[in-house]
Amino acid sequence: MIIGIGIDSVTISRFQQKKSPEFVKKLLTEHELNKYKSVIGDNNQNIFLAIRWAFKEAIFKALRTWDDFTQLEIRKINGAYECSLNDKIKLHLSISHEGERLVAVAVAERV
Repeated sequence: MIIGIGIDSVTISRFQQKKSPEFVKKLLTEHELNKYKSVIGDNNQNIFLAIRWAFKEAIFKALRTWDDFTQLEIRKINGAYECSLNDKIKLHLSISHEGERLVAVAVAERV
């Protein structure tokens, strides 16, 4: 049963100004932070942050109750993004981006 759908749209270049340690620490899990530190190039770092922000916002909108982004870890597995909450909720994630715009969708399903 679908319990919520969330969508978020961001401008990638906006994350150039959001790279403060405080912002990054509030957004990323420890594992995501380690991956972020290994990303080479400003634009690639912007994309990394934009993807995580957009997915976490979309998940928040789908669930309507989640407020701690560091509890949500976005992983890319076999070319697809995934996020696990618990064994009662399955998240279906999709992303698209062209140029400066990035759109993320999350569908929350009760299993």
